[in-house]
Amino acid sequence: MTWTANKPSFLLTDYLDGLLQPEQQHAFDLHVQLLRTLHALVSSVTHAIASLRALPEVETPPRFVYNILDATLGRAKPLPDGPRFVHGSADSHRRALRMALFPWPQHS
Repeated sequence: MTWTANKPSFLLTDYLDGLLQPEQQHAFDLHVQLLRTLHALVSSVTHAIASLRALPEVETPPRFVYNILDATLGRAKPLPDGPRFVHGSADSHRRALRMALFPWPQHS
């Protein structure tokens, strides 16, 4: 297998997750052994992942996803009675995106 300078870092997450094919895994192992900087990167990322996995899981706050959408896309206007899709306005696109991603009723 031919390696480029960017290929090892591109494959790092697959390597750490054990998703590489056996021949890729072997080649990556050899490459890590030869390059001190890559070995340090693998060690650092492995430690970071282990530290994150050791953190306690937190409960998702109510309306978490909707708060993110409101903060990034702006608060959606209430849906009028009648047809749900109106073409042309930014608000209708925002509403359509929310409905596509989260089809259940929205509660304020």
